[in-house]
Amino acid sequence: FLFSTGLDMSMCNAGIAIVNEMEKSDERVKMLWDNAKYLQAKFVEAGYSIGDTVTPITPFMVYDEALATELTAKLFEKNILVSPIMYPTVALGKARIRLMLSAAHSKDQLDYAYDVITSTYEEIKNK
Repeated sequence: FLFSTGLDMSMCNAGIAIVNEMEKSDERVKMLWDNAKYLQAKFVEAGYSIGDTVTPITPFMVYDEALATELTAKLFEKNILVSPIMYPTVALGKARIRLMLSAAHSKDQLDYAYDVITSTYEEIKNK
């Protein structure tokens, strides 16, 4: 029952409006993928794991539930909103934070997020 809550009519209507808008142009979708590939490559090139994602939803693997919780809170204090994903949503020991990228993010914003996420992660992990 974890993901079984139904959508209300206003959310359904918003979803339909978004799909209708996206059918007019694929520019936003292309920008979203460009942003995802850019940030994901930065993480991988620096030796961080993003799991086996094949979507713009970008996990940053931390493997430890307590670390994911602490990292999420510290990033929020630094104006970066991420979601901790932990057991029972994923297997025990496979905790991560999830980044939801947007076509509207600039490269400067993605670079900032990368710098803050990695430095905060290293700070917490090594204390």
